[in-house]
Amino acid sequence: MKRSKLAGALLFVCAMAVIAYLPAQRLPFIADDYVQIKLGRDYGPMHAWPALLRDPLYRCRSTSVVLTYWTERVAGLNPVAFNFSSLLLHVANCALVFAFGAWRAVGWKLAFAAAAFFAVAEGHQEAVIWYAAIPELLVFLFSAASCLAFVFSITRSGSRLLWYGIALVSFLFALASKESGVAVGGALLLACVVERMPLRRSVQLLFPFGVLACVYAYSIFLSSSNILHFHDGAFSFNAPFPKTILNSSIRLLWFWGVVAIVVLATWNRAAARTLLPASLCWVGISLFPYSFLTYMNRVPSRHTYLASLGLSILVGAAVLSVAGRKRSWGIALITVIIAHNCIYLWTKKQDQYEQRAEATEQLLQACRRNSAKIRIDCFPYSRWIAQYAVEIGAKRDWDESMWQIRSTCRPDETAIIVED
Repeated sequence: MKRSKLAGALLFVCAMAVIAYLPAQRLPFIADDYVQIKLGRDYGPMHAWPALLRDPLYRCRSTSVVLTYWTERVAGLNPVAFNFSSLLLHVANCALVFAFGAWRAVGWKLAFAAAAFFAVAEGHQEAVIWYAAIPELLVFLFSAASCLAFVFSITRSGSRLLWYGIALVSFLFALASKESGVAVGGALLLACVVERMPLRRSVQLLFPFGVLACVYAYSIFLSSSNILHFHDGAFSFNAPFPKTILNSSIRLLWFWGVVAIVVLATWNRAAARTLLPASLCWVGISLFPYSFLTYMNRVPSRHTYLASLGLSILVGAAVLSVAGRKRSWGIALITVIIAHNCIYLWTKKQDQYEQRAEATEQLLQACRRNSAKIRIDCFPYSRWIAQYAVEIGAKRDWDESMWQIRSTCRPDETAIIVED
């Protein structure tokens, strides 16, 4: 493909990513966003990095903590700036998906179609819209960079050592972004299988990544007594993880993934035999770290950002198969897919996030209207979120007497701020 066409295709992908999530840029901070900002203030400065490394939970999210700190330093406490930084990361991730077209096993056409779908896919919207989910964007960024560099190291004759070094360093940053970064090892193994690397050579190449992943996992389990999620009931090795992975995979594939599988099975069985197993394998690998949740039987949408790459490949292959039959059909299908995802994001999802932000916005408005003491009643989020919203958003000192939650709050009752 000519450079001008590559540039045009990349521009289209990036434009779709921006257009799909442009309305979300005007959303205010939502709930855990204040916790993320607090973490940035506490651990983001360089002098606080030793304390960050000692924290068994948030050292696994170091990149997001530092990025949050610098975002506030540069742009102040402006929701637009934080939302826009998430959008920029999403655009960069879409560009990385497109960059996989340089791998012959993928090709530019499939990479373009997959990246275009990934740019507008509504299934992983929480990772892009909700700033507190920014670790998902960062772990994808460094995981994709690691995989791409690793592929270049085994498929290109020149600068192999350099590409391998980049892959290793990117993997370290992925581990510093989120625990799901360990899934990179599975992706690299798939790359070796696709390229039919000799077993001995594959083991040699993957060994450093495996050692780092094992040390990383061991450090987490060694500090499990100090990690809240191991004790608050949110995470358990006794959780029914096969059911969670199955439910999450089905939800991820619905609707366009199912359509793609039907199209490939009908019109492109060769792609169905190769891409379908690889894509589903990647979905399972990337969902596995989240499958031990106990508070729900499916993985939250923000955690499907990494897994949706497998879905995007399936949909991209299906679009190409349809376009191969008749070009006008392919254009029509692309138009429908983009319209469906964008309209869903602009309407239903936009309304949902505005409702999720309503509680903290009501709290901030009450604080700004009244300089006297206020009482927080039936707040739908934790006390910590209320405290950080008051301290960070309203710039007021927190008083424990503010927190007077009734035990009789209705399930549908939102934040009620009673001013004294």
